[in-house]
Amino acid sequence: MIAIEAGKPAEQASMLGFSQFNDQQAELEAQGVVFANPTGRTIKGQLINTTVAMDLEPEYVAVSADSKTAYVSLQENNALAVLDLENMTLEVRALGFKDWGNLLIDASDKDGGINFQQYPGLYGMYQPDTIATYQWQGADFVVSANEGDGREYFFDSADAASCLAEGGLEFDEDDGCLAYIDESRVEDLDLADNFAYVNNDDDDIGRLLVTTVRGDADMDGRYEQLYAYGARSFSIWDANTGLVYDSGDDVGRITAAIHGSAFNNNEDENEGDTRSDAKGAEPEALAVGQVQGRTYAFVGLERMSGIMVYDITNPFDVKFKNYVSNRGLVEGADITGDLAPEGMRFISAEHSPNGMPLLVVGNEISGSVSVWQIDLK
Repeated sequence: MIAIEAGKPAEQASMLGFSQFNDQQAELEAQGVVFANPTGRTIKGQLINTTVAMDLEPEYVAVSADSKTAYVSLQENNALAVLDLENMTLEVRALGFKDWGNLLIDASDKDGGINFQQYPGLYGMYQPDTIATYQWQGADFVVSANEGDGREYFFDSADAASCLAEGGLEFDEDDGCLAYIDESRVEDLDLADNFAYVNNDDDDIGRLLVTTVRGDADMDGRYEQLYAYGARSFSIWDANTGLVYDSGDDVGRITAAIHGSAFNNNEDENEGDTRSDAKGAEPEALAVGQVQGRTYAFVGLERMSGIMVYDITNPFDVKFKNYVSNRGLVEGADITGDLAPEGMRFISAEHSPNGMPLLVVGNEISGSVSVWQIDLK
């Protein structure tokens, strides 16, 4: 934390770490915090022992309107850290899991196109990237873009033979020697009897990437539950990190209706359905702003490169308002437009150079900055 004194940043920063939670991993896991588990493996002759503090990965921060509380997304851990900025105390709160049993999801990139199904026993880890805060009725709420992310750890090795000899799993010319990975395709897992309703092949859930860290509750080698990366949505949480709203299967259904065969495209090619097995359109960027007394959430879809707009004025009565994109999405054609929104900034009409509210977007793959104007009606 860097204090601002007389309009200038202080010379010294205050540091707050997560080592205080090192003896609480079992308790946090029971609450739903997700941890990678490379502990106990030997890499290059050294026994790996990870701690909670090593495993928690702060991704993004949002501060409450009164500057008393900071909310930090712990993306890979499916949790939020809540920081009391007055007392400098820290909590880690699990976000729970999204049930795909009654929602529609396309889980395969090899099923020939749009193929929405319901999968009882399948859950999504919210794993938010960007978060923002706003107030309603004087209370704080946190908005999250639920991108998702898995774990891959690499170390340097000369070649494939050395990689395996040093304790690695496989060798990659670009990344090096794979030391740990927590993801698997469902078709490579042994599923329990409650999944007898699926074929577990490329036509349904078989291609979906899920974590191996959760799902085998009785440790018998068979998975009774499956946990996919990200929730393919955006959510609103209260100050207690209770879930107030989730956009459900909106992202998939809306983009499929608009883009057709280009649905679940990747951000660097025009070949539809390529992201259905891995987090879908990936809500990543997020901005919240007010237009004519209403509060809106702007959600950037990293892979599809579109922006979804929701009226979140009342977090208990959220309404989808619009979807915009200037990406060229013609199957097999050259990719064009602004690609992969990574960061956003809302500029109110009061502070705008042309008197109109603006949304400024940094686009990762196209290397461009786009400015969208919100028309007032």
